[in-house]
Amino acid sequence: MIKYAAHRYDDYLNLKISSSLWFYLLYGVRHLVFFSLMKLNPDYVAYVDLLNAQSNWLFIITDFPAALVLLATGHRLPEALGVMRWIWNHGKYMLVSSYVFGIFIFLYLNQSLIKNPFTDNNILLITILCLDILIIIFIIKSELIKDIFSEFPPKPIKN
Repeated sequence: MIKYAAHRYDDYLNLKISSSLWFYLLYGVRHLVFFSLMKLNPDYVAYVDLLNAQSNWLFIITDFPAALVLLATGHRLPEALGVMRWIWNHGKYMLVSSYVFGIFIFLYLNQSLIKNPFTDNNILLITILCLDILIIIFIIKSELIKDIFSEFPPKPIKN
């Protein structure tokens, strides 16, 4: 029995990736973009607090699980490699771990946030932190995201 509306399914009768999951995946690799901007134009990054706070090379490590899940989105095909199937089946936990590790690195790099959280300079940092926490909650609680990660097109039958 179909649990969701027909437009939510692809040609293989698996759930399509929802717009919210696309946002969580792309936001999960934002540090890669920020780090790239830092390398391309370091002067600009130094003056923009948001970019400066999130362009440390340590964040690339935290983005790695989310990047793998993002890569697996393009491999949701019957002929996909086993590693892509494994990544996709564990994608929810990989995505959550990416955000959790990101929060730990973020707090480590911004220790002033812990010591004195409510200064004018820290409001942006608190906003980023709260958004990451909300995304973790949405990923964990969403039945749709759970169902999306549980589906992968079956391997083709060999004659």
